[in-house]
Amino acid sequence: MKKISLLFSFMALISFTALAQEDISGEWIFNVQTDMGNGSPLFTIEQDDSGNLGGTYSGALGEAEIEGSIDAEGIVAIRFTVQGNPVKYDGKLEDGKIVGQVDLAGMASGSFVGERKED
Repeated sequence: MKKISLLFSFMALISFTALAQEDISGEWIFNVQTDMGNGSPLFTIEQDDSGNLGGTYSGALGEAEIEGSIDAEGIVAIRFTVQGNPVKYDGKLEDGKIVGQVDLAGMASGSFVGERKED
């Protein structure tokens, strides 16, 4: 009985570890391609233990506070507002990059690839 209990504890630990999200805290440069133009904004991302994101955006749209999330599968959602207009970045963590789609308040849309900023 003790061995079965130990086995279940070990399996639970493995499952918990597999479900933990990767930490994407730090500075990221996003290469953004839209139907209205291109850009390379800087995101400074802060992630808590629950996968909630905060931080800042700095780019062609100005500066803004961000919020968002990353889940156990590496799905990333970043949101912020510029002059009352919602901006949405939705992507997935792939090979150390964040790859996805951007919606600039319905006025422009496109794709992006985010890479960690090198020191």
